[in-house]
Amino acid sequence: MNDSIILPADYIDGVRQNMEDAADAWLAALPGHIDDVLARWNLTRDGDQVLHGFAAVVLPVHTADGQEAVLKVGYQDAYTRTEVPALRIWDGRGAVRLLESDLSLDPAEEGGVGALLLERLDPDMSLHRIGDDEGAEITGRILAKLAAQPTAAEDLTGVLNLQDIAARWVEELPESWHKLGAPCERRLLDIAVEVCRTLGPGTYESLVHIDLHQANVLAGTREPWLAIDPQAMLADPAYCLDPFLRNRWKTVAEAADPHKALMRRFDILTETADIDRQRAAAWTVARAVEDLLCAAEYGDNEGGSVAVATAIATWMLPLG
Repeated sequence: MNDSIILPADYIDGVRQNMEDAADAWLAALPGHIDDVLARWNLTRDGDQVLHGFAAVVLPVHTADGQEAVLKVGYQDAYTRTEVPALRIWDGRGAVRLLESDLSLDPAEEGGVGALLLERLDPDMSLHRIGDDEGAEITGRILAKLAAQPTAAEDLTGVLNLQDIAARWVEELPESWHKLGAPCERRLLDIAVEVCRTLGPGTYESLVHIDLHQANVLAGTREPWLAIDPQAMLADPAYCLDPFLRNRWKTVAEAADPHKALMRRFDILTETADIDRQRAAAWTVARAVEDLLCAAEYGDNEGGSVAVATAIATWMLPLG
């Protein structure tokens, strides 16, 4: 690997787990891609810090005119490719501002490499650092702001559509449930499929962030809080609550009444974002069932588990 960029060990481990046999060659090429973009965009690294999420590494940089920014370079797939068109549409309104992009460093459909130059936010100040109620209010306001922005005249190439996802899940969720040995009650599966069948065929014009949770909202200077790392979809905003509900699950689990604590999150989100509670509950059941099937197949992780997803789906049923 190129000596100029030292990739964090836990990022390397995550890529190897995700990409398996293709990981080492991909990782070996990544520092060269980063150096290429730094030179091409005339960027100067601001210290040696290398931050990362699941898919990308993030380097603090200065632009040629001295502006503070971050360079994000990493894995590209169907979900991460939606980040650029979404950020262009939102243009800094509720989300981090995109300054430059190049998704063709390696144009492979799966496992490609792309680069984004973004305004710099505070990586040490996410909604993980503040109380649950305030975090839910902030997230609800951001969700509403993103969903309200018009998309009709914008290029939405590559952006996913809930109609397509729901149609797939009608077939895929039962297949996975049977293959995995029925990891949840049949009634949860049946309700999730019915939600997809009845609500999925709608026409969706709202561009939303379907991975909007506490770690994906950072403090900024231009606005107090801004969304990052969008997985964007044309969808009902009611589809978007599940990531916030399951994130920081320890806070829910350690409450005197975990069910009540979860429903308080749900109530604040739906009220602040002005989302219909029954639709939100219905889509949350569907997403929770998909979460638990993924966890049953690939193992529990920080982002979700069979037990957590089952609890969320079950507690939503009276509203769905």
